[in-house]
Amino acid sequence: MIEYVKMILLKVSFDKMIFQKELIKALNVVKREELGGFRQWCYEEFSGIHLQVLNFVFHEDWEWPSNKTNWRTFG
Repeated sequence: MIEYVKMILLKVSFDKMIFQKELIKALNVVKREELGGFRQWCYEEFSGIHLQVLNFVFHEDWEWPSNKTNWRTFG
């Protein structure tokens, strides 16, 4: 499943808002034990174009929302 998520992120990386939306959705799919490697891969692949989004989504104080349909978006 993680390879599918990576493929989606590569395909939508042209648009910041779509990328952020798909990255947040990916966090619901990626297993917790895969999260560190996934985070590293994201920074290696996308820090040149989406560093602010990555920092927002992977912020260390980030908490899993109780209602996953109410995501904030980075402006």
